[in-house]
Formats: sequence, structure tokens, C-alpha cells
Amino acid sequence: MAKPKVVTDILNLFAQIASIKSGQFITVLTDANTLIDTCRYLIGDPNLLTNRPADTMKYGMLVVENSGGYSTQTYTTYDQSWCRFYNGNQWWAWYSLY
Repeated sequence: MAKPKVVTDILNLFAQIASIKSGQFITVLTDANTLIDTCRYLIGDPNLLTNRPADTMKYGMLVVENSGGYSTQTYTTYDQSWCRFYNGNQWWAWYSLY
């Protein structure tokens, strides 16, 4: 079954974003807890990203920023964003930005 046009458009947009500043597609099963280095990750299949915000079965982009061993993850879909922090030892819980 072919993907709906809106899904294809979103995936094409993500591909364009990925080509800007170190973006990567998540294409294999990945634990978000292991992503602590600065990068943009594009999530085409949310089932491939564990420890993402609860109930996010949508395409999204995960941006990780690192400074001095502390990291911030921001997961964004077309209608919502979540954020959490890593203190060098453990991740805080995800919280909704809106």
C-alpha cells in the first residue's frame, strides 16, 4: 500500500532538513537514552526510537544539544513538542512544551 501524499511530503521535508547541519535518519532500533551528542535525528518510524515521549506514534525530529556533559533532547512532531535534560548521570522525565 502506498503512503498517503502528506506522509510522503513530510518524509521529503525531513530529508531536506537532514541535509542541513548533521541531520541523520533513525533507520535502526535506537534508544534515545544513548543519544547525548549534538545532532538532529529524523524519526520516520517512531517504533525505531525507544525511550521517546509516551504516546508519540508520529513522525518527528529529535534535536540533541550537548554542553559540558549535560544534554537536552527536544522531540517535535507537527503539532507538539517535548523536552528533557541529561545531567551527566541520568535523564529527567519528558515534559510537554505545549
